[in-house]
Amino acid sequence: MRVAELNAIARAMVAPHKGILAADESTGTIGKRFASIGIENVEPNRRAYRDMLFGTPDLGGHISAAILYDETIRQPALDGTSAPRTSPSTPARRSPRGSTGCASGSPSTSRSERGSPSGGR
Repeated sequence: MRVAELNAIARAMVAPHKGILAADESTGTIGKRFASIGIENVEPNRRAYRDMLFGTPDLGGHISAAILYDETIRQPALDGTSAPRTSPSTPARRSPRGSTGCASGSPSTSRSERGSPSGGR
């Protein structure tokens, strides 16, 4: 990624009057949230929750980026699009090992294997 592109992403992420959505709950953490309201912690329920979250009307008008859990970046939405593409925001990716970088939001980069310096897990 070129420096100019990184600068543009960084500026977009700190846009005035917008926040960064932390949607990086691990499977265990989201399971605790679901258990408190009687929802089973299974993949279809996590996907439906994320679809609701990323399908919020005008979400991109309120957030500039989203920090995502590894499952989220790989999990397609119910309509087949990748979760980051359901929002116009620039997603930042998180793997189970911690924060690892950001992606431009295009399908070719936001779903890439750039989680570690070596490009893999």
